[in-house]
Amino acid sequence: MINHPQKLMSLVFPSQFISVVQTWDDILVPSRSQSMKLIQHGKLWTSWIHCAINYRQFEAAHDEFWDFLESGGSIRERNASWLAIYFALLAAAILTSDEDNMDPSILPHMSGNLNSLMHNWYSASLYCLEVANYTRSSEFMHVQAIGILQMCCNAVGDIVFRNRMMAIGLGIANDLGLPYKVGAEHSLVDAEVSRRLWWVFVIGEWLNPATHRPSISEEHFDMALPQPLDDNDLERGDISIEISPNMVSPWWYHVILCKTALVHRDFTQGIRKKDTDLEVLVRIADEGLANIIESLPDYLQPLEEGSPHSTDLEDQYPWIRWQRVDLIMILLLLRSRINYECRGFWSNSPPTSMPRRALCLQSARTYTLRLYGAGLIIASEIPRSVGEDESSDLLNSLLSCIQLLEQSKNLNIVAEKAVEHLRSFLLRINDR
Repeated sequence: MINHPQKLMSLVFPSQFISVVQTWDDILVPSRSQSMKLIQHGKLWTSWIHCAINYRQFEAAHDEFWDFLESGGSIRERNASWLAIYFALLAAAILTSDEDNMDPSILPHMSGNLNSLMHNWYSASLYCLEVANYTRSSEFMHVQAIGILQMCCNAVGDIVFRNRMMAIGLGIANDLGLPYKVGAEHSLVDAEVSRRLWWVFVIGEWLNPATHRPSISEEHFDMALPQPLDDNDLERGDISIEISPNMVSPWWYHVILCKTALVHRDFTQGIRKKDTDLEVLVRIADEGLANIIESLPDYLQPLEEGSPHSTDLEDQYPWIRWQRVDLIMILLLLRSRINYECRGFWSNSPPTSMPRRALCLQSARTYTLRLYGAGLIIASEIPRSVGEDESSDLLNSLLSCIQLLEQSKNLNIVAEKAVEHLRSFLLRINDR
């Protein structure tokens, strides 16, 4: 059973990632209108994931950039650090796009398809970082570009470099003293953007400890969480207002991930220290995640069976539906993983361990979660099924997981290889 993300990645990407941009001439540049549409698309769908920029400031710089190009200037004459952010934003926008439903006027005619276009702009951003000598220069723009680029690593096959790139970004952020404090040098907006971005790196360290050893702890920085306020509120200085837990804001997503990372960090630290019983650690972590689920804003709570799939609120804020599903998937997957740590007790103490096993399997089945990891958990339990009914239910859940992964194969080679791997488990199960 492969249960380590990097082992899956070694199956997916046996060879080193190859950049398609070696010179400035290799970069595909959209038109001004296409560029702005992609930036606006990313503002709606990715701004609250990478948390790297203030869009009002960036859009002003974007206009100045295109004024320069339209007056006869060349991209190679521009600030390479800013261009790294720009092309990273374009790549991330493609990551959240559907080729069948996307307005074709947004895309350059020479692009081929979305996957090749994302690969080009991801490569372009890396090229610009290298031109800017980012490994030897402590600039906030380099942290911003890395914070955006890391979203795309899996999709373009550069997963091995992701951890190294994040480590570089974290090192630069530490050199800069992130998160910034409000004062003469940094406005409220700049300070809050830096706090959001810093927590993106913290989440990467603490929420995914299986991929690498966390290199930061709470002693290293101010632990205050970002505010779920939009840029307009920040620019008005409205940070003292009482924030309702049901206030509609895309930034709740980021705050919830921060809280989730804290729970998971405490759990993994407890396992490493070995000074608390595993079952106690599992119970504390599970209760922490359950409390986060219970405290989700009303509009992010799981829909009850029979509820309408679309509401006026979702029509007004289309990101709600995606956030609702993704957050529940993340939280339930973590509950499943954490409870799965007790699997050694399942066979030794069946009566007392059944609630943990049931919670683990139910969490894994409910949303099939971050599908590959959930599929592995389900596949590993099919041989130990309690009766034919449970075996059939788990098998159906695994098939659903595979079907959902198959839907994203066109834009994500990881999904394609994960499907192949899970199907290999199906063959083994059927051969028994």
